Amino acid sequence: PIDPEIQAGATIIIILDRSGSMSAMVGWSKTKMELADEGAAASINLLRPFDNVGVMSVTETVRWEINTQPVRDPSALKRKVMRIRADGGGIFVYTGLEGAYEAMRKTNTPLKHVILFSDAADSEEKVKGIPFGTGSGTSAQDLARKYQVAGVTTSVIGIGTDDDVDTPFLK
Repeated sequence: PIDPEIQAGATIIIILDRSGSMSAMVGWSKTKMELADEGAAASINLLRPFDNVGVMSVTETVRWEINTQPVRDPSALKRKVMRIRADGGGIFVYTGLEGAYEAMRKTNTPLKHVILFSDAADSEEKVKGIPFGTGSGTSAQDLARKYQVAGVTTSVIGIGTDDDVDTPFLK
């Protein structure tokens, strides 16, 4: 028998923190950016040809590295992802999530998921329009809850340690 949930098409939007802090080394051999790229490539590797994927990198603005498209050639998509490098600025989490959810509104797959890879020591714009710190307004968590009700799930991978300043926010 065919399980409709397993056979249903999915759209995955991957958000990569491209801020300058992602160039920090983790251990002796890799940067945080390289770990995020590898995580994104591994996510693409799990998708099927009838699934869709989009990849954006974010500092203060969104840059679409891979426009949302079917996963017909995962090797080519993974090569593109592995070339993404940190280049300065900070990651505006709210801006990234907002861009991903807006892209999801244009898809028609039954399964929709956003994956955010972000530096646990330097995640900014927790509240819409407030680059640093917090304040009144719509938070990134509020936005994620709104879209969860609409059927879009979100996973966050914080790159760092439990002691990093933004770990509680990303959790």
